[in-house]
Amino acid sequence: MSRLLAEGTPAGSPRRPSPPPKQVQHRLPEERWDEIIAKYQAGASATSLAKKNGVDNETVRRRLRSRGITPRPQPEPTFTGKNLEEALTLRAQGWTYTQIGKHFGVNRQTAANALQKHGA
Repeated sequence: MSRLLAEGTPAGSPRRPSPPPKQVQHRLPEERWDEIIAKYQAGASATSLAKKNGVDNETVRRRLRSRGITPRPQPEPTFTGKNLEEALTLRAQGWTYTQIGKHFGVNRQTAANALQKHGA
């Protein structure tokens, strides 16, 4: 037993896998948040500001609310015309909302919401 402890893990023994790397946190200085808020109030979207600054969209929206600013509603891509017809056809053929979302470049939930409004 003491030999095993001294030598480490014996050959052939399973090793515990390494934990996945932790997410990198981007803590922006308050001066940067002042700039982000000013750009948002000038018309920039929360999503574009989040991408440019390496933070999550919801983080930007939470910061806006903490400063008494009501975030603008996020525009929802709409399925209209041929896109709607195609999406409804794909759903009738058994495609999942995830597959339809990927096909149209939108989130699964966005596709589900739009199609459910039209009975699919």
